[in-house]
Amino acid sequence: MYNWFEEKKGGNSNLNPAPEETTKNIDAIAVEPNSNITIRFDTKYQPKQIEIIHWDQGEIESKVILNNEKFSTPTIPGTYVYEIIGRWDDTHDSAHSFRIEVK
Repeated sequence: MYNWFEEKKGGNSNLNPAPEETTKNIDAIAVEPNSNITIRFDTKYQPKQIEIIHWDQGEIESKVILNNEKFSTPTIPGTYVYEIIGRWDDTHDSAHSFRIEVK
């Protein structure tokens, strides 16, 4: 999903289903319990704010604004779905979803 609107020029957006739906056919990334994952966008300019959202059974389980581009994986083994939202300002954001499997 993304929203990208230029003031007075219009813009575009692309909306997707919930992250659990969009990632159901994507292999989970195997990770260790309580390990750090760094989130970086492959862009010249990094977003001013990065938010990570944990999804569980179609509901938002938790939301956290990252302070240092890192978050810790859960300590309990299982598969987890996350959505990362990068915000450059009020009219420019991009969201990406992925699965991890804590082993």
